[in-house]
Amino acid sequence: MKKNTRRICAVLTVFFVMTLPACAHRLEGTGDTSMGIGYVWRYRTGGDIVTSPVVVGNVVYIVGSDGDVHAVNISGGGLLWRIILGGGAGGDPTPCQDSVFVGTAAGDVYAVDALKGTALWRTIPGTSPLSTPTVWGGAVYLGDADGWLYALDGETGVEIWRTNVDGAVRAAPVVSYGVVFVGDASGTVRAIDAGTAKEYWRYEAPGGVVSSPVVIPIGKNRAVIVTDESGTVSLLDAGSGTVRW
Repeated sequence: MKKNTRRICAVLTVFFVMTLPACAHRLEGTGDTSMGIGYVWRYRTGGDIVTSPVVVGNVVYIVGSDGDVHAVNISGGGLLWRIILGGGAGGDPTPCQDSVFVGTAAGDVYAVDALKGTALWRTIPGTSPLSTPTVWGGAVYLGDADGWLYALDGETGVEIWRTNVDGAVRAAPVVSYGVVFVGDASGTVRAIDAGTAKEYWRYEAPGGVVSSPVVIPIGKNRAVIVTDESGTVSLLDAGSGTVRW
């Protein structure tokens, strides 16, 4: 789904749907409950929110349109920390263990301490907007609008490898069993070795691929679901790229 269809302006609001009368007393705050929906708290970032908030445990991680990262307590909406990164929002934040990984629209990649909100490292692999990062096996995988896919060391930010794809990478790559599956805006889906960047196979979709592939088990095998901008949904064999349907 494109970012502009998920735009949330100025205020992050948490909703509870009051479907059971017994739960009604739990709803607190000043939200309008006439339609059975109300907010229990709100937090103002001071700008637009153009990426998806991510919840881990009791913390909501938010990236503002300016690229700043906010950590908010899920219970009451209180600010735990905020770090000013600048550069504009890239993809969604990716919390993993003690770090939060963020790509910016300016091409920077940051690792931020999840508890303290301090920058652990910064890497500038390119100069174009970056996708949502994916963390697997101690490495951070993400793509950019210039058609590059990167693998960075999660501890240091040092580049492990990069490989060029046909079009802009708008969505997070997916890693499964040591293979990176990534689609690009030109409509190409690739299976790439997570350690070496060796390409195993590619598939040309009817339209641009701007959402993440989904890997699912089918019996003893795995398959990759791909959706593209033409409205086509394809099921591919994860090992060979063969179209199942």
